[in-house]
Amino acid sequence: MSPENVNSDNSREAGGVGPGLRRHSSSKELLGLWFGANVLGFAIATPLSFLTTLSYQYFEALYIAGLIIGAVVGPLQAWVIQRQLPRLRLWQWTLANIVGSYIGSWVGLFAVGLLTFMAYSISNAVQPDGMVGVVLGISSYGLVIGMVLGVAQIFSLPSQAQNVRYWWTANAVGRSLGWLSAALLTWILSNAMDNFLDAHISWYILLGAVGGAVYAGMTVKALFNLNPNQLAP
Repeated sequence: MSPENVNSDNSREAGGVGPGLRRHSSSKELLGLWFGANVLGFAIATPLSFLTTLSYQYFEALYIAGLIIGAVVGPLQAWVIQRQLPRLRLWQWTLANIVGSYIGSWVGLFAVGLLTFMAYSISNAVQPDGMVGVVLGISSYGLVIGMVLGVAQIFSLPSQAQNVRYWWTANAVGRSLGWLSAALLTWILSNAMDNFLDAHISWYILLGAVGGAVYAGMTVKALFNLNPNQLAP
């Protein structure tokens, strides 16, 4: 028997699986953890954001929600990303999420107001409270938050991390579609149920879980590509 066959047999006997299967298993585990962390995080943060009564002003309520989402989702995401980037510090990622969500909420509100005004000036068919206006506003708001948040997250990543631009793009798109999916689900349920916004907390948990799942799906490939640079000192 050749040495190659002996080594192969020993590898199978010792570990039970080859390197390819181990990598596949590791990828499946990372995929499950990433979806679980974001679904759980947004499912917790969304009802907290809706039910927190620190302010009854619409604009203040939105940036308070940004602080809550950043504080809840950030640590869960960091716990998963550390499997790709062991040098990532949990507190840095969490702080980046809190600051990025807070600033992003303000910038997003300004951008949506400007975009809505421009769209209404160009065509009276686009009403701010119409379906097109709502979809445009919510998706743009989530996109801006994702862009600002992505910049903050990049600064918190270890200096040798690869593919950070891809992460920034995926994060922005994921936030936009996550906000949009939760908003569309709210619209569907509010038409199907009376006083939906006064409904049980479980509906808010559902909205957060759906948005978190969409965000995770849009960013998981970027997460897999977020690897340390082996040439870095």
